[in-house]
Amino acid sequence: MRLDKALANSGFGSRTEVKDFIRSGRVSLAGEILRDPAASISQEQASLLCLDGEILTVRRYLYYLLNKPAGLVTAMNSREANIGELLPVFFGQKKITPVGRLDKDTTGLLLLTNHGELQHRLLSPRYGIPRRYYVEVQVLDHPFNDADVEQVAIGVRLNDAELSRPANLAILSPTAAYLELREGKFHEVKRMMHALGKEVTKLHRESYGSVRLHEEVTGSLRALTEDEILSLLASVRLLDPLD
Repeated sequence: MRLDKALANSGFGSRTEVKDFIRSGRVSLAGEILRDPAASISQEQASLLCLDGEILTVRRYLYYLLNKPAGLVTAMNSREANIGELLPVFFGQKKITPVGRLDKDTTGLLLLTNHGELQHRLLSPRYGIPRRYYVEVQVLDHPFNDADVEQVAIGVRLNDAELSRPANLAILSPTAAYLELREGKFHEVKRMMHALGKEVTKLHRESYGSVRLHEEVTGSLRALTEDEILSLLASVRLLDPLD
């Protein structure tokens, strides 16, 4: 891969910005200054690249986590308030988009990437990637009970044609629980809760696959760690890509 393309694709600036700091002598490979933006580098060499003496993580694709606040639709551009308002301009340039969506009033972990095949596999029921939610409800029929746990474990009838996949419900109180799903049907959690005689009043995604929220401030964005990226890729049987 060309040096300037590898750095631009990895989020270190636009192609023009990257070319400028390469020509100014800020990029080195194993101690040797590189000044040619068109220089070809291998995957092994990419792991030795430095910018201003600091080792770079060079990737073909970019991976981020947003702790989504309530009140925003999961869209990059919309007439309504949307998550694009929280994201850097280069997300559009690099075609970084959300993995699935969270409802406007749902908060928590939202993955974003420009790795199209990873997006497809994470969303596919074939791979059964778990999503864990914290849910609070208003009781319409009965509080959470063991019968709800058993029903969720075998599948909840959403309508005449749809049955949810088996999932895990862990009761925290009569009106709060953790719910772990392995699919992402439209408004699935709300529809499941309604079928169980409850109305969702709060819904917060805490994890997606191996990636979890920790102490991230609501509305904040961060790049995934190397371990998080490799774990996600492994969960859907993808290799660590550069080329």
